Amino acid sequence: MSVTVDWWSAVLAGPGGSISESGEGERYLALPTRRAARVVVDASNPVAINDALSRMAEARSLPGADVIARVASRVAPQAAPSWTIHGGDDGSLRTHLKQIIGADVTLSIAIGPPRPNQKPVVRIYDGPDMVAIAKMGPDLHTASMVANEARWLAELTAAPIADVQTAEVLHHGEFGPSDLLVMSPLPLASDLGLSFDQMPTELLTSIANRAPSVGLADSPYWMALLGRAQPWGDADLERLLDNITSHPRFESVATGLAHGDWSPWNIGRGIDGQWCVWDWERAAVGVPLAFDLLHLHLQYGPEGFDGGLRGAAEASRLAGHADEDFDLATTMYLAELLVRHHEANQTGSLRDEAVRQLIGSGADTV
Repeated sequence: MSVTVDWWSAVLAGPGGSISESGEGERYLALPTRRAARVVVDASNPVAINDALSRMAEARSLPGADVIARVASRVAPQAAPSWTIHGGDDGSLRTHLKQIIGADVTLSIAIGPPRPNQKPVVRIYDGPDMVAIAKMGPDLHTASMVANEARWLAELTAAPIADVQTAEVLHHGEFGPSDLLVMSPLPLASDLGLSFDQMPTELLTSIANRAPSVGLADSPYWMALLGRAQPWGDADLERLLDNITSHPRFESVATGLAHGDWSPWNIGRGIDGQWCVWDWERAAVGVPLAFDLLHLHLQYGPEGFDGGLRGAAEASRLAGHADEDFDLATTMYLAELLVRHHEANQTGSLRDEAVRQLIGSGADTV
């Protein structure tokens, strides 16, 4: 997505309004600068400002991030660059969310780093309390991810997984050209993220069992992966897909529900002791059971790709998965990574080259 001043104006002021650098009216801080705004937060809400500055400091791994945020939040309303809202025809995001939430809410909107999966995330406050979180999918690719998360959150609310708490869907619809998902906030006991060693991998069995096992010939995930892989004409990817279809466990591999992005920043302990799990955008059924373990170990393990593969294999055995199933899951996960790299315009990147080196070493045919 292209994040321009015009985009911010459409979101903050609506199609009939505008934003400017001065004047009287509703005001939003634009951080770090107006031209390169990545976080925009209502200047009237000190709690939202402090929360936004804390996240920015933590993202930069600054020592004493909480202290920095508290000090900065005192001067930011007067010193930080800002926009003032002028006019408007009640088509702003805030007006839309006020109607959904039923309260006079204020907003903090964060835009991640530029990438094809970029999605604005909106924290919604009623006074000092964050009462909801929203995601926006501004194009077909991100809209499909937001819609997939909405679907799975609804299903997991209707039939929860033991010891897993997920957000409740408050609204799923459209805002302008964007798919809009509004969710309840999760009741986390702490905002501190988990380390790799703290990840509760035992939950993956419960998550996987949420869907019945099917052979890959009947797997919705496999059918979708073939469709996503088709446009790229990638020899490494085609080799992996051929290895999957010719694998002796193709029809009988154990499959289930996969989260799709099992990472330390997508899970935390809830105040009631349950595990809160979020970001279900890539959830899918018919996925080999070791898929999420592979993602965790290869992407976030302490030993890099080669060591991560060994760690995932050991974790898979401890979970009771057959070695042959792990082999097939590895091939499928590497194929998934190549497809994601194509979708994110990351072919040729260091990460993409690391995956291709792993493929060249025969990791997909262990």
